[in-house]
Amino acid sequence: MGLTGAAVITGLAIVALLAIVRARAHRRRRWAAGAAGERATAAILEGLEGRGFIALHDRRIPGMDRANFDHIVVGPTGVFTVETKRFAGRVTLRGRLGSGLGRLRPRHNGKPIDHVVDQAHHQADALDRTLGHGRTVTPLVVIHNAELTQPRFRRPITDGVRWCSADDLPQVLRRGSARLSRRRVRAVADALDRAL
Repeated sequence: MGLTGAAVITGLAIVALLAIVRARAHRRRRWAAGAAGERATAAILEGLEGRGFIALHDRRIPGMDRANFDHIVVGPTGVFTVETKRFAGRVTLRGRLGSGLGRLRPRHNGKPIDHVVDQAHHQADALDRTLGHGRTVTPLVVIHNAELTQPRFRRPITDGVRWCSADDLPQVLRRGSARLSRRRVRAVADALDRAL
């Protein structure tokens, strides 16, 4: 191989190495931003302890090596999985043709984020299996740092997943539809703490 060929190979190797370094740095920044959002959500949930809510944080999903529940909340209004997302810009829930008609679809800065709905469903289903109940867990997605917009006169629910801003999280949890006694809240939280 001539000098020119070696220079080309060296140049390509440097470009590939830079791409790997940048990708790792990007993943670290995203992880750090997500961790900051999870800490902020945990702080909000701590404020609900006096109202009978118990929060479990960063628990492994059974049977999954790298997947976790950001937060599990058990309270007088039910059992919830809380997936924390920290986005910049705007998160919109829109129906057909950008209106409030039909199935609401989540978008972040105009790009579909249906995978977040799938993730929230997966977590709620896994927690239901852990509890041995039939569809008693409410999946929530809490948004930090981004504006959450939705159609008027519709609840921000996408395929059974409830969306809310970080500011609205306490109110959403307090308005859950289930009714659990203090004893039942403690029993369910203790069982989940042991299982997860």
